[in-house]
Amino acid sequence: MLRPISLAILGIASSFGSAHAEGWRLSTSASVQVISSDNINFSPVAPSSDVLTEVTPTIDLRRSSPRLKLNANYSPRMMYYADDTFPSRIANNMSANGSFEVVDDLFFLDAKASQTQRRRSVFNAQPNLLNSTLGDSTETRVFSLSPSMRGTVRLGDIATWKSSYTIARSESSRREGALTSRTFSGTLQGAPATLSWKGVLSSRVTDSGNANNSERESIVGSLIYKPDVQIELTGRYGFEKSTIGNRRDGATYGGGLDWRPSQRTALSLDYDERPYGSTANYKLSHRLPRTAFNAAYTRNIVSRIDTLLEGSGLEDLYETLAFVEPYASIADPDERRDAIRADALAGRIPGYGSLDSPILTDREYRRSRWSLGVVHTGARNTLSFTMYQSTNDSGIGSVGGSLTGDFAEASVIVQKGWTIGLSHRLSPVSSLNFSLNSFDTSGRVTSRTTTERNVFNATYSTALGAYTSGSIGLRMMRGTVAAGDVDENALIATVSTRFF
Repeated sequence: MLRPISLAILGIASSFGSAHAEGWRLSTSASVQVISSDNINFSPVAPSSDVLTEVTPTIDLRRSSPRLKLNANYSPRMMYYADDTFPSRIANNMSANGSFEVVDDLFFLDAKASQTQRRRSVFNAQPNLLNSTLGDSTETRVFSLSPSMRGTVRLGDIATWKSSYTIARSESSRREGALTSRTFSGTLQGAPATLSWKGVLSSRVTDSGNANNSERESIVGSLIYKPDVQIELTGRYGFEKSTIGNRRDGATYGGGLDWRPSQRTALSLDYDERPYGSTANYKLSHRLPRTAFNAAYTRNIVSRIDTLLEGSGLEDLYETLAFVEPYASIADPDERRDAIRADALAGRIPGYGSLDSPILTDREYRRSRWSLGVVHTGARNTLSFTMYQSTNDSGIGSVGGSLTGDFAEASVIVQKGWTIGLSHRLSPVSSLNFSLNSFDTSGRVTSRTTTERNVFNATYSTALGAYTSGSIGLRMMRGTVAAGDVDENALIATVSTRFF
């Protein structure tokens, strides 16, 4: 079902492109990467040396106009192993993100789609997604389609109504199978005032092929107190029905604080008690002239669809790299996020090739995650540091069915890690990039479900022409899995060119 959605996005793009060709931007590029590794299969017992050559052409289509925004790309990776450690193959990677304003300032149609190669399991030792070995990778596909009334339907001078409906589906080549979710949200909000009100009606149904189904319905009323433009206080109370864990109905209540004392500082705190447990969303960011800091904590119910659509770990990149070139000069925040996401998933951001992998399962589960990030930009150096920990609990989630995918190894999975990155600009066209990553994934059921990865990268990159760049680097990896220690040393050379 992914292909029809992606083709629909491109179809909308082509129809508008014929009438407004000046607003479209089509670019093509290609890269060739050669990896000479002494353990190309990342095996602790039978390492194999090989040279992997990857050829990756990319087609990128963008549109940014008042009515249509689109960012779509297709990047097939053609992999050739010189010593036939694995069969040569093609891995298809694509993503599309579009928003179309059907009725001016009222009705919108949003669509997202992606297909990519990911780790077969969060307990694998492989260091990144760019050279996934044949036995350790899985192909995941996800799409969402959202007709929404993001504009306002005014009910006199008393209130406004907004609503949205989203259908999303995820498929994987692993045994956890397909997952489908249908989400509705409607909001009735009073006129802006120092003291105002809001009512929200929401419903979510998640279906899986292994009977790990769940339903949530709620109606919540809020009082909002906003004494000035810097601060907003919210109190909520309502009723919720759910099948999270088991059938649980009851009251839900909570509150929130949003404080923005300046353009450089923002604090938001949000907490709710629900029949199946508490949820929370805390976030703090502060920016100095050359340094940006952010901290966040979230606890909520998620599924594979949510983590694939949001990009696991990518929120840390948004906060850390938003003020670093080439992203800081992108004025539109949505375009900036799309650019960071595309570069991160393609491995073009040094030090971020090993973002924490999403949990591959066909059930909803509770995820508690905290993260810290700091980036300092100097005249010639950029230094960044991020760390995170994510606790994923299948015990508070879908009811029925069996534990599948990663949760078949452990019912509670803890992921944690940190990354230090340093980029030193040697000249206007060349730089040295260093990164040290440490990642740990453990299950709280048996000691055998533990994986550790420590990866060091050193890369020299330079421009080879107006549209061509090259790099050469060293990767050193040490990992620990159930079968023993995994060591790998690799030389990596890359040449990339942009055609138009």
